[in-house]
Amino acid sequence: FKPGLPYADEYEQPIMGDRAARLAALRAGELDLEGVLAAQIPDLEKSNPEIIIHKRPTVSGAVIRFNCANPLFKDERVRQAIAYAADKKALIDGVLLGLGQEATGPYKPGTWAHNPNVRKYPFDPLRAKALLAEAGWKEKDGVLVKDRQPFEFTVLTNAGNEARAKTAAILQQNLAEVGI
Repeated sequence: FKPGLPYADEYEQPIMGDRAARLAALRAGELDLEGVLAAQIPDLEKSNPEIIIHKRPTVSGAVIRFNCANPLFKDERVRQAIAYAADKKALIDGVLLGLGQEATGPYKPGTWAHNPNVRKYPFDPLRAKALLAEAGWKEKDGVLVKDRQPFEFTVLTNAGNEARAKTAAILQQNLAEVGI
């Protein structure tokens, strides 16, 4: 036995393609180990007190990608404003139950490929509004307008992904606060 390592003579992992089936099997004690989403932890803790949950960062994440062919996003100040308007702490707390961390760039902090010197955009709605104003967007009745067009767009994500749906809802609220 080595400290920090599990004591097990063998480990068996059945092949189950459906996440819901694996989660049900874990609740029922039919699985010894399963990766779960942060949003599933509270229910698991309540459903079976024998389940031991080890919380650790994963390599998954949410990324906003701009379609720069869309005239709304051609101006770098607009993209920067959206980054400043996004409340990353609210996203981490609301979507990942606080079990995440802000990342800059595509690589997880703490890994060899992560660049800690990538520019950061802290939550700053006032800076976001200033950048949008510099880019020619004027507030009219709480909505930003330019050339008589309101600043509005649709966020696309995959269907059935609860975490991304929550992310989009929080981001929508954040952007509404700066007039988008």
